[in-house]
Amino acid sequence: MSKEVCTVCNGTGKVKCDECWGDCHIDCETCAGSGLVDGVKCSECDGTGQMDCYTCDSTGEIKCFQCNGTGKASI
Repeated sequence: MSKEVCTVCNGTGKVKCDECWGDCHIDCETCAGSGLVDGVKCSECDGTGQMDCYTCDSTGEIKCFQCNGTGKASI
């Protein structure tokens, strides 16, 4: 079976994170991104409204779903 470059990730084995879309941060779930809880600074995000993305460990990328991170696609 021959292998070709994966067309989804262009052979990198990684794609943009589907949780943060490559931004590396997501809205804080406690304050919904506002930075405030009942008018007080959110203690979860320290009032920033943003948290590190847990899906990609704040790298902005995850393993390609098409090639399973190998960068190669079976044809």
